[in-house]
Amino acid sequence: MYKFDELDDGANVMLEILSKYYKDAWIYDDLLKSNISDDDISNVLSISKDEMYDMVNDYHQL
Repeated sequence: MYKFDELDDGANVMLEILSKYYKDAWIYDDLLKSNISDDDISNVLSISKDEMYDMVNDYHQL
């Protein structure tokens, strides 16, 4: 977990959630650029395709 002394606990929890979320989005983004079908990625990683694409789109807007 990322810890910053000047942030309160709530902010630290939010930062941890965001860092995990965007780390996952980066992985999905990479996988979607590969030759693996999005159906296979969705099935193996147990995430819906809509959820995966939403996450990647959010990631690209950063």
